[in-house]
Amino acid sequence: MELYQGQREESHSGAEPLASIPLVSLSPIPEPPQSSVPHNDTDSPQTGEKAQAEDSFVPSTVEYKINDLGEMVSHDPVLNQDGDALYRFILTHARADGTTKDIEHNEKETVTDFNFVIGISQHISVGPYHWSVPDAQAAYRGKLQLEVDRVQHGHDPERGRVNTKRELASDEEIAAANQQATFQKEHGLPPWATVAAGVDLTLPYSATAMLQSSRSLREWTDEYCRSDKVLKKFKYEKRVYGWDTDRLEAAVRDIILETGYSGSYVVTFITWSNVIVVYPDNYLARVLDYKWVKIALWVLLIYPFIWLFKNYHESGGGKWQVCGGAYAIKYWDTNTAAPPDSEASDGDQSAEGIVQTPRGPARVVGLKEGEWFKRWERTIRLRVKSRFQSERLLTTPDADVAGQLDGY
Repeated sequence: MELYQGQREESHSGAEPLASIPLVSLSPIPEPPQSSVPHNDTDSPQTGEKAQAEDSFVPSTVEYKINDLGEMVSHDPVLNQDGDALYRFILTHARADGTTKDIEHNEKETVTDFNFVIGISQHISVGPYHWSVPDAQAAYRGKLQLEVDRVQHGHDPERGRVNTKRELASDEEIAAANQQATFQKEHGLPPWATVAAGVDLTLPYSATAMLQSSRSLREWTDEYCRSDKVLKKFKYEKRVYGWDTDRLEAAVRDIILETGYSGSYVVTFITWSNVIVVYPDNYLARVLDYKWVKIALWVLLIYPFIWLFKNYHESGGGKWQVCGGAYAIKYWDTNTAAPPDSEASDGDQSAEGIVQTPRGPARVVGLKEGEWFKRWERTIRLRVKSRFQSERLLTTPDADVAGQLDGY
């Protein structure tokens, strides 16, 4: 996963200069440290299934690749026939190292002034914590339309959960899901955070708060494998949270302006290698992986018929996008005793490193974005001024020699 910082491109044709700025790579994913934070070692509070990657087993012959978007993609037949194999494949690769994407630029009509990438994967504090969407939240649950699982009267003793009925999501439910996703992104919140709960980076002490679906992750993989859809898709999404990236990007833009750089530029927080996708093991699903095949099918006017089959035939397409893994750079630890006279307001840090949260006083664990910015501010400014270019991942800021002088 990546956040990029540092590239400008200037057009030879006299058009407005453009700078695209890569800022930070979040790869690889480290193991969570031993701390007071509880481990999310159950896949479901209802079933108590183990969800630890180190206990999983996946056949070494499972076929997968990393595509141009950094997604881990597999058409392996085992993952489409055996729900347990798919379940364990996901758990294994939820903790696997990510990959760093080399940025590709079309320089036919441009000149790159500066280009560098700063890695922050070493700052991830804990993860992965497996999460799933609540039954009432609009999501892809096997169709190409957003659905919800509505709770029905009664209890399913065989599965140990409430009875639900799957229905298409209403416009209001879709709007609520979009609002929640935007709220999470704007404030750097985990996937289980809600608008109603406000800004809360407290790590839950129960899997129930993270695995909110009445179905376990294993039940979702079993449902996918039972489906006979020709163009089905199962997606597991990795999300990094804890930083207010909008404010961080704004701070980086200020540095660039202070250097006197006058070209146009873009500062963006980009995640990479953050998706695991499983497709069916059939000829049609495999050939549609290739862009040139899709283009050829469009030219030959064949693809429109495939699209109609995928979208309207009962055995056509379907998507399962209901779960993922969460990785925290910064979180709030309410397990740490806070000073009784702490007067910090909600989300504000006191002198003792304590914040007042919706759950009470908590200690901030992990690297804060302001601390990271302070470490890298001088380096970013110097690299921009010197028009530095490198595809090598930067993980350590430049040494401040003057700051090491006695009396400086």
